[in-house]
Amino acid sequence: MKYCASLLLLLVMADAHANGQTPPDKRQPEKGDDVIKVTTNLVQVDAVVTDKEGRPVTNLTAADFELVENAQLRAITEFSYISLRPEDTGREPNSIARKGETTANRSGPPRTLHAIRRETVRRAIAIVVDDVGLSAESTARLRSALERFVQERTQSTDLIAVIRASGGPGAMQQFTSNRAQVLATIKGLTWYQMGRGRMSATESWNPLDNNEDGIELKGYSANRPADLSGKEFFGGSLGALGFVIQGLSSFPGRKSLVLVSDNLPVTSREALAAGVTRALDKLIEQANQHSIVISTIDARGMQKPGPTADDGQHNLAANQINTRTRERRLKFNVQSDGLNYLAAQTGGIFVHSNNDLTDALRRVVDGELGYYLLAYRPDDLDDETARARTFKVRLRVNRPGLEVRTRNAFHRTKLTREVDGPPKGKDDLLREALVSPFVTEGVRLKMTGLFTGGSQVKILLHVDARDLAFVKSADDIYNGSLDIVAVAFDDNGKPVRQVARTQTLRVPSAAYEHLLRDGVVYSMTVPIQSPGGYQLRLALRDGTSGRLGSDSQFVEVPDAKKTRLTVSGFAVQRIEPEVGLQHAPEMQRTSVEGPGGDGARRGLAVRRFDAGDLLTYSYLIYGARRNSRTDPPSLLTQIRLFCGDTEVFTGRVSSVDVSQESSSGGIVAQGNLRLGTGLTAGEYFIQVIVTDKLAAVGKQVSDQWLDFEIVK
Repeated sequence: MKYCASLLLLLVMADAHANGQTPPDKRQPEKGDDVIKVTTNLVQVDAVVTDKEGRPVTNLTAADFELVENAQLRAITEFSYISLRPEDTGREPNSIARKGETTANRSGPPRTLHAIRRETVRRAIAIVVDDVGLSAESTARLRSALERFVQERTQSTDLIAVIRASGGPGAMQQFTSNRAQVLATIKGLTWYQMGRGRMSATESWNPLDNNEDGIELKGYSANRPADLSGKEFFGGSLGALGFVIQGLSSFPGRKSLVLVSDNLPVTSREALAAGVTRALDKLIEQANQHSIVISTIDARGMQKPGPTADDGQHNLAANQINTRTRERRLKFNVQSDGLNYLAAQTGGIFVHSNNDLTDALRRVVDGELGYYLLAYRPDDLDDETARARTFKVRLRVNRPGLEVRTRNAFHRTKLTREVDGPPKGKDDLLREALVSPFVTEGVRLKMTGLFTGGSQVKILLHVDARDLAFVKSADDIYNGSLDIVAVAFDDNGKPVRQVARTQTLRVPSAAYEHLLRDGVVYSMTVPIQSPGGYQLRLALRDGTSGRLGSDSQFVEVPDAKKTRLTVSGFAVQRIEPEVGLQHAPEMQRTSVEGPGGDGARRGLAVRRFDAGDLLTYSYLIYGARRNSRTDPPSLLTQIRLFCGDTEVFTGRVSSVDVSQESSSGGIVAQGNLRLGTGLTAGEYFIQVIVTDKLAAVGKQVSDQWLDFEIVK
């Protein structure tokens, strides 16, 4: 097996290229792909209408709107309402567990554990956490609010990313429909001590901040020069927004960006001197060009400007305290100017003075469950004029008591006569498949990532051989090759490890039909040194036809040194009748490279079973509590089985045998499950739940999901 040197270089420039614009597609766009589109004879405008309580209004007609461009009333030629509400599946939304229950044993299955198809996305939601501008107080409250929001308020068709402003340009790699990955990112949010935020949400008084009269707060003296020491921090916040906007630009469906911060003071003297306002206007222009709505949340909530216990009031007279109180109120308002400005210019919502951050997030996202799409015909323009034209549009609603939200300007995004750019090379296409959050199905494949202990993750790969091109040689051998690249991205979207290989396939004629039927099973390992959550992505190229395939999966590498309960390495396979139950406990965690067979179909990589099959499963448990070094852990386990959203089996709660331990320090747990003979063919999810009876409340339960298929 040889390494493909050219493929190893793919990820070196991945972050730089991932944010580039996609060349215009000659195909007709699907409904909802571009909500703002300007051609030479049509301008489309999107808008959201709400009542006084902020609830969406969905029953308006074109006659209820007035559209004005360049002081001229324009006739609305096309009108529709695009609903993004989820279909009613009859499934209870995720909710906080009731007394005696846990979130794990109340939650339904994930929509998928792998990359999703582009056409299934209804909303792309990017939550940018401006940790550079958050205080320690706001960071802690936001972390709890985000966890609850993701568990309770997101839809299965949402593509979500939680992105730290200090994390760098890895936005594209963080979009996922897997809630487990999003929650792992949220749990890793910490206060950025070198940023603009301080310990508390409001700046405390300090005797060193006053002049000789003791009446001025730092930053408000007309005689003092502007302090540009925080210039790079403004750039960190705005730079993260720029990366996310570029990443969202190629996404389908409604695109929503939520910025959460304590302060973005674009009108302060420091910000003006640093050119922050100009940079912000440029970001707004880019967002409007790509139909991205930016909503903002002031994480400080409702704060009082008066004296607090943290304020230093030594030797301050009453008039000095009053002055400082007024100036703190002024500074509090100035710090949110940028948040208000961003939302107003892009058609978003600015939520402030709300101490319930979960409710603030709900208001923002629920406000994007639908929108009106209006169109009008502007004056005749040639191509060159249309390219540079900015359309200033004002939209009004005739009905009283309603509020309309839309962006401040509309730009040309695509001309019907525009031609495609230069063709992309093979490596460019493979790189795009690798960094995209969407599945590529030129070659159908299924990837399973398993943490098997130590410092590595094993990838089990099944490839549909019917999508591969083989060349038959004179010696009656079918020849082919696969270029494979696997990359692990951390919770900032940065590639931390990559493995690239070129695999040669030689299949005798006698085995060729079996290969087409059962596919190719392949395994490889990706070294990972540090514990944490990783998005494992794999892209594959057929060396003969050039067709591409890709998949991704979230894998958590436990920290064996910490006492936080974690379930990892969940694997399932069929017990072959000729082997018998007495020989089943040692589950094989390796896969033979080459053509698969019936055993491969029922094995770890493919997991296609028949109703009535006897399955064996195993998993690793880390972080179990002990009363002492000599006392064993006290663990309980339970299995649940789902077909779609329907729970078809709930196993009994039983004790875990903790006698077997892996080389990496995890407890090896195993069990068996007989599939019911009445189960219908389809996609299934199996969940293992582990409860630590000795752990503290809130740290007692961990679970993991795995998908499989019943074929008959």
